Amino acid sequence: GAESINAHQKASRINPCETQYTRRYANVLLDLARANPKRPERFEYLDFASEAVTRTLGCRNDAIEARYMGGFVALIEAQLGHPYKIAVAERELDRAIELDPTYIPVLTARAATARTAGNPALAAQLEARAASLKKE
Repeated sequence: GAESINAHQKASRINPCETQYTRRYANVLLDLARANPKRPERFEYLDFASEAVTRTLGCRNDAIEARYMGGFVALIEAQLGHPYKIAVAERELDRAIELDPTYIPVLTARAATARTAGNPALAAQLEARAASLKKE
């Protein structure tokens, strides 16, 4: 909660482009957004998470972890009340797949994005691809 948020803010001032700090911070904020059904607070947490990953993407535009975070945060935003964010999730996760087409977490997140966007055929295709990579 609050301690994690404060720790990330301090770490961000020291190194604003560190993907691991941003990932941890965004995950805390997403957990808080999921747990808080009240709209103003939920959307504040989502906005803070989105701002953090956007800042990291500005520094690490071609880092798969940054693209994955950008897509994942946008997916959760879409699922929790900002449906227009699905296009951001698709774009960021597609870019992450271009960077590494074998990274299973990205394929799984992209499948969830396709399902959320109402494209079950694409979701099934991506899930099958991830499952085949797990067997290798």
